[in-house]
Amino acid sequence: MLAVKGESELNKYRRILVVERHQDVVDRVTSLLEGNAYIVTSTMNDDVALDLAGSADFDALVIGSGMPHSDM
Repeated sequence: MLAVKGESELNKYRRILVVERHQDVVDRVTSLLEGNAYIVTSTMNDDVALDLAGSADFDALVIGSGMPHSDM
């Protein structure tokens, strides 16, 4: 288990970008992650996701396998 000094340290490495074309999947994944104290940004548009991934500091990406650019 990771020893953490404060909540700001806990959230320091917990920013996740969720990219999925089905809103119900986005909602479920977002709910699960936020329920575990992750900071979630989500989009259903792969071009927006590419812009976000290049301009923001995410610790992880969750990308649906059916997204048009998911093979990149």
